[in-house]
Amino acid sequence: MQIVSWFDDPCDTALLDLIPYLKGLATAPSVITYLQTCPPPSSAAIAQPEPSSWLYAPSGMNGVYDDEDDEEDVSIDQEQASTQDQQQPGGA
Repeated sequence: MQIVSWFDDPCDTALLDLIPYLKGLATAPSVITYLQTCPPPSSAAIAQPEPSSWLYAPSGMNGVYDDEDDEEDVSIDQEQASTQDQQQPGGA
């Protein structure tokens, strides 16, 4: 949920004003029903901004690099890991 807020305003209470609404949402038996019956307060922005083009660009464009493909899969031997966890530092 986006809120209409002024980051440079020390007296801004936009987020604090949403606390009662968010508490109601958190305790509702059904989030969908709550949202249908209790629309967000007017201090909450309804419209979503247009997503930036970098969200859709392939990895490596616009200076954004995703190294997930470079990561190695490392298998862990559970028995060996368990044995290492049980050993005391400086033990035999």
